[in-house]
Amino acid sequence: MGWTFFHREPGLKTLDVFKKEFGAGVLDGASNGGQFYMVYQAKEGKLAIVCLIQYRRFDTFNFGYKDMSEDMGPFYYNCPERILKQLDPLEKLWLPNSWPYNEAKKWREKCWENIKGR
Repeated sequence: MGWTFFHREPGLKTLDVFKKEFGAGVLDGASNGGQFYMVYQAKEGKLAIVCLIQYRRFDTFNFGYKDMSEDMGPFYYNCPERILKQLDPLEKLWLPNSWPYNEAKKWREKCWENIKGR
């Protein structure tokens, strides 16, 4: 999957950018370097979406992102604790021992390990 680029108006907060892009399902979010972690309200419950983000200073299309839900097993584990605490239990989102469940479980565990290791 590719990147999405567009013009981002100066002064607009990253959370507001993603609320505009993803709609009312975006409940909270936080930047961490070149990553943005958000709590997203899906039909099944609250899950995490990880977005890689890029800024292009001298380009009309000055902001880009690549989004991945936690069940895709993203290799980015810097999700803030406050975001992780808002997510619904995995059992509410996916069938236990299914591929999405297992990938999301590994991702959450690695994020918690990062938090505890700081």
